[in-house]
Amino acid sequence: MMKESKVYKLKNGLTLLFYKDPTKHSMVAHIIIKYGGINNQYIINNKKYQTKDGIAHYLEHLLIEHSIYGNALTYFNNKYINTNGFTNSKITNFYIETVSDFENSLVELINMVNIPSFNKEDIETTKYAIIEEIRKNNDNKFRNLNKKTLNCLFKNIEYKNNLGTEATIKNLTYEEIKECYNIFYQPSNQVIAICGNINIPKLKKLITKTYENLKKEKIEYQLPNYNEPNEVVKKEDYVTEDVNEEYVKVSYKINISDFTNYEKVKLTFYLEYFLENNFDESSDAYRKLIYQKMSVHSISHNFYPIDKFIIVEIGTYTNNKKEFVNLVNNTIKNKKFNEEFFQIRKNRTIISLILREENPTDMLSPLIDNVIVFNYYENDKISDIENYTFEDYQNQINKLDFTNYCVTEIRKKEVKSKEKKLLTVAK
Repeated sequence: MMKESKVYKLKNGLTLLFYKDPTKHSMVAHIIIKYGGINNQYIINNKKYQTKDGIAHYLEHLLIEHSIYGNALTYFNNKYINTNGFTNSKITNFYIETVSDFENSLVELINMVNIPSFNKEDIETTKYAIIEEIRKNNDNKFRNLNKKTLNCLFKNIEYKNNLGTEATIKNLTYEEIKECYNIFYQPSNQVIAICGNINIPKLKKLITKTYENLKKEKIEYQLPNYNEPNEVVKKEDYVTEDVNEEYVKVSYKINISDFTNYEKVKLTFYLEYFLENNFDESSDAYRKLIYQKMSVHSISHNFYPIDKFIIVEIGTYTNNKKEFVNLVNNTIKNKKFNEEFFQIRKNRTIISLILREENPTDMLSPLIDNVIVFNYYENDKISDIENYTFEDYQNQINKLDFTNYCVTEIRKKEVKSKEKKLLTVAK
């Protein structure tokens, strides 16, 4: 059976991503709004406007819990349709998954997102749920560390809390929220991604007609240009937490603006291979970490894009900050490339792509990431992975500039003198 992917851009600016798979019984639709926690500024007629942190996430709750159908979770679940939403730093995503009545449900999802029905009373009601979520999130000891890290890395890009703070949420007004909705929820800022045994021409026509009936006003706006320098703002910083073990993280700020969109997507695979090869349990760095008694923990590593940069983070629990930082920097400087490992990792990637086909959501997620993050309108393909070469892998990693980095820590809270006396007496 023939699988098919199509990308369209409608007159109103709406982007449509279709992936047809006749083997599937369930169908999935995502409406992605290119509005996340990082977006708290916009420009209209050369005038910059500032909004409060947390509004993107707040709008997600409002549109689901106070939709034109009432609570949309209850409404769709009563029809045996799986639905929900989420907000991260870059996007807000609303989705449905169903095996029947897909077209009507898709129209209802579009209407839920594009016909706001929340009022001033709903704004106040929703605050309580958001504040509870913020309080739970405050228990995450890495939240403050991540904030400190981003403030060390960036001069013009501020750390944004996707949830906002209790103070900002308590003071939000209906007017502020509606203004952000009108700006960021325009069709030109939306992407609809659909996967399953679908009729692409029919769905394209249905979506086009549904949006024409909405008659949403178009507002011209721009997002600010950060003009962020390559250099980090601060080399070291720390937070104190009530922890038993201290944590050290080295974060590299790497400019990838010279990479093409496709090279950026490919780099995500190559970086994963490189970090696993150099920092996983089978690596020389890990063996040194254990042998030199720097830590008894594994070395964590991850990466994520922000603006024109890719941030690579490598950390572990250790009380030997200097030794660990030297270990990481020396490992990065003396990069190891193992062709056998590369081939094994390539094969694992191909297997994972094959397994993605078992689940429509797993097929859509990487396509959405490619479009939103890297402006690359293709899904990951097995043929692309097969064409990856060891030489290209080495060249792409060697192009990365790891000279700009910062070191951030979670330090133990100092025990005050009175507390020390009480502990001594207790012993």
